[in-house]
Amino acid sequence: MPAHSDETVAAARRLYEEGVLSEAEIEQRTGMPRGTFRARATREGWVRPHAPTRAAAIRAADRVSLVARLFRSFERQIADLEKRFAAADGESDEKDARMLAVLAKTFETLNGLKAEEDRKKDVAVDLDTLRAELAKRLERLDPGGPEPGGGDRAAELG
Repeated sequence: MPAHSDETVAAARRLYEEGVLSEAEIEQRTGMPRGTFRARATREGWVRPHAPTRAAAIRAADRVSLVARLFRSFERQIADLEKRFAAADGESDEKDARMLAVLAKTFETLNGLKAEEDRKKDVAVDLDTLRAELAKRLERLDPGGPEPGGGDRAAELG
């Protein structure tokens, strides 16, 4: 059994304890057979985390990416609606009112997803600022606000 250099052993231990790569991938990267680094791990007390697994780490990264993509899509939809509203000289129709209702609900959902992701990362989210920004943007789209009598066209249509 050939002896492995200190650098190879250190690399195998680091990769093993990070828990990101599979044992086969560690073997491939270091050239140290699985049986050898498993034996060293047992003998020397290397600790391989059980969670998060590589698949869980990938899923978490995918989820963060998905939430970011959804926010970008939401921004594009708002921008498109603002352009249509500007081109119509402030006139809006039922379609725009329905779209506003849908976008408001979408924003609420995205805000919940973002807040959940931020809680996972222990990052504080200033929801009041986000809500205020949404309210400003929606006001620019429908400066008349709610209709008299407490009714709101978007809420009635949505």
